[in-house]
Amino acid sequence: MNISYADFITTLCTHLNHMNDNNDDTLFSISFKTGEPGRPAFIDISTTDRKKMKISCRIDALSAWHKCRNESDIQNLAERAFTDILQITKADCAGQAEFLHNYMKSRSRLCVRLINRSQADENSHIMQTFGDIALVVYFLFENTGDSLSSIKVPRKILAEWGKTDLQIISEALLNTLVQSPPRIFRLEDMLTIPDYEGEDFLDPSFRELSEYHLYHGLCLSTSKRTNGAAAAVLPGVCKRLAQLMGGDLYLVFTSIHEVMVHRTDTISPEGLAEVLRDTIADATPEEDILTRKIYRYDQKTNEIQTVDN
Repeated sequence: MNISYADFITTLCTHLNHMNDNNDDTLFSISFKTGEPGRPAFIDISTTDRKKMKISCRIDALSAWHKCRNESDIQNLAERAFTDILQITKADCAGQAEFLHNYMKSRSRLCVRLINRSQADENSHIMQTFGDIALVVYFLFENTGDSLSSIKVPRKILAEWGKTDLQIISEALLNTLVQSPPRIFRLEDMLTIPDYEGEDFLDPSFRELSEYHLYHGLCLSTSKRTNGAAAAVLPGVCKRLAQLMGGDLYLVFTSIHEVMVHRTDTISPEGLAEVLRDTIADATPEEDILTRKIYRYDQKTNEIQTVDN
C-alpha cells in the first residue's frame, strides 16, 4: 500500500468534493463516517433535495483503501462512484423503476433492512413492524464490495406483481440470507485479526461457543456489515443463536449495522439499556440509530419483542 488510510480518505473526499463543486445538476452531501472498533467506516454521497426521493451511495472506506494503490486508483474510484449516483439521479431512477415493474426481473434484487419505524410508512412501503423497528423491503440498484445504492419498494407495486406483502417479505428475507449471510463477530478477533470476516454459525460444523462468549455476548451482523442489524430477523438466525448460547436472548441494536447478543440470564436489561445509551451517545451517527429499546428473543414463541425496562 503506497498511501496511508488517512491520506486515502482525505484524497478521496477531495476528489468527490471537486466533482460535486463542478456539477451543475444535483447537489450532493459528502461525508465520512468514522468506524468504531468492529464497525466499518463509510463515505456517504447523498442527494440533499428534501422534496425528492433521497438517493445515496455508500463507499466502504477500508475495503476501498485496500484496493487503491495510488492516487490514480483513488481518482478512478471517486469518478466511478460519483458517476453512478449522478446517472441514477439524472434518470430519476426511471430505468430502474421500469425494471422494478417486472417482478421476474427484479425479484432477485429484493432485500430487507431494519430501520426505525418513524422512517417508514406502512401505507407506502412493504414492511412489518416489531416494537419501534420496521423491517422494510428494498430494491438494490448496486451492491458491490465498495458501494451500495437502493430504494424502498413502493407498496403499490404489489398489485402489478400479483403478490402479497408476506410473499414479498419472505422472498426478500431469503435473498438477504443468501446475498448477505449472517455472521457472528468476536470482539477480540475484530481488534487483532486483519480482514476478520466473522464466523458462519449457521454452518452445521460450527464449533461450540466458549464460556467467555456465553457470558459476555457476541456481535451479530452480516458478511457485508452494511445494514447488518437485519441479520437478527433472517430465517433461523435467532433460533440457532439461542441453541448455541443455551437460552433466550437479549438483542441490543447498537446501530443499523449490528446487534449485540446476550443470554438473558447473564445480564439485566437495565444494564444493557445503559450500555446502549452510552454507545449511541459516543459512537452511533444520528442516521444510523435504529432503536433506543432493548429487545428479547423468546425460544418458545420464536418471536422478538421489546423489553419493558
